[in-house]
Amino acid sequence: MMRKCALLFKIQLLQQFGINRLIHSGTSREKRRMLLLFIGGVLLALLLAGYSAGAAYGYVYLGLEDLLPSMMILISAMITLVTTFLKGNGILFGFHDYDMIMSLPVTSFTVVLSRMASVYGMNLLFNLVALVPAGIVYGSAAELSFSSWIMLFFLLFLAPLLPLAAATLLCILITAVSLRFRHRNLVTIVLSLTLIFLFLAGSMQTSQWDSRDITALGKAAGDAVNHYYPPASLVSKAVVSSSWADFGLFTLLSIAGALLLLAVLSLFYTRLNTLLGAVHTRGGYQLKELRVSTPFRALFSKELRRYFSCSIYVLNTVMGVLLLLALSIALVFFDPSQLEDLLNLPGAGQWFRSLAPLIPLFFIGLSPTTNSSISLEGKNRWIIYSAPVETITVFDSKIAVNLILFLPCVLVSSLLLALGLKTGLLNTLLLFALPVVYTFFISVAGLMINLNFPLYDWESEYAVVKRGTAVLVSMLLGFLTTLVPIAAAILFQNPLAVTAVFTLLYAALTLWIYQRLKAVKLFVA
Repeated sequence: MMRKCALLFKIQLLQQFGINRLIHSGTSREKRRMLLLFIGGVLLALLLAGYSAGAAYGYVYLGLEDLLPSMMILISAMITLVTTFLKGNGILFGFHDYDMIMSLPVTSFTVVLSRMASVYGMNLLFNLVALVPAGIVYGSAAELSFSSWIMLFFLLFLAPLLPLAAATLLCILITAVSLRFRHRNLVTIVLSLTLIFLFLAGSMQTSQWDSRDITALGKAAGDAVNHYYPPASLVSKAVVSSSWADFGLFTLLSIAGALLLLAVLSLFYTRLNTLLGAVHTRGGYQLKELRVSTPFRALFSKELRRYFSCSIYVLNTVMGVLLLLALSIALVFFDPSQLEDLLNLPGAGQWFRSLAPLIPLFFIGLSPTTNSSISLEGKNRWIIYSAPVETITVFDSKIAVNLILFLPCVLVSSLLLALGLKTGLLNTLLLFALPVVYTFFISVAGLMINLNFPLYDWESEYAVVKRGTAVLVSMLLGFLTTLVPIAAAILFQNPLAVTAVFTLLYAALTLWIYQRLKAVKLFVA
């Protein structure tokens, strides 16, 4: 059994990271694509590692190093929960080659074990990047014993198990509930977003703490983590006090949780995937008058249906604007002057208020719907490519989906930011103008990027939405087009002028890219 599981795991890794495609395609385009993915992955890993080390050093500087084990376990749990929750449906359930995999001479348990190993490996990679730098900083500052170092090492591999089990069980629960409804994808999206909102609401409760004493704030955070997440308390006692009893209990809980998950999955795995692949039909069809619409409206309706038919597509693209909305709501109840006390930087509140028009850019640019809309046409792209409509009409329908989803959140967030930060008249105008212009810019830019980096021969939407080159390039573009104006505003000490200049610049770039889109001719390669 283990040999078959290892073979399935190997095949999935080759497919998941594009290694198989690179080996057998041999084209320079594919090599450039993999190089871009590798460079982007390394940059993101370095960014995450640097943040981890910096945060750990901050705790050490404040004399709170004993709280670091608890915070490390919390970060591990958050990373694992989010990663598994967002990616579980594409790897564990509803994958396109399910029938082929299950027709092999393997048991359901073997398939489940190989799939869970893949999800665990992905989470382990993220956890190593996030926790190893913090662990090194903590171990050096706390002068740990040899026993504590051994515990820290094994904790890197044990930490993801419990949150992995919890997130997967949530995925199973949401999938099971959604199967009872005709529009199950919509139900999955609503339930998933509800859980995310509850998580954000819980996180926002920390804004009610007194921020005047940052040391007390850190102590309160550590105590809260130990109280509400008992495994973190066990880890803290184990590492700080070199308690093998607490470490053994944590190990037992983690392994028991993983085994329970495997048992539950093995029982319901085949049934869940079979029901996910079923097609619901509605009886009582009546012949009615045929509705006629313009080509744009027909294509726009098609794009909206395609968008909401894929839960991973929705969750991956709306998270940015939902986080922006959550931040805007939080800032309504937050006094910017508290930043001066929190950071001990006079004038920090005024600077934060001046940079308000630039804040939404980061969230808007995270993942527009257009950066994978071309690739998602897949092997059926010949249908839309051969339709008797102009190419720009096809593009307009894809751009309109991103605008109709993003602009309402952007406008509401701009209003809330203006109210919460009490911005001046000119700053308020720019707070509306720049995010709206940037939404148009990232929409057309994402589409142009996807045209240059398409991925048509995919087996699962997950591969396009999460691992496509176009998505990564679009994300990097979003980072750059956010950081550059912020850096310019700080460098030139004139945020209003810089914001106005970049508003005009992004408007000009939007028009230029759109003119280039008009010259594109679609064809089936």
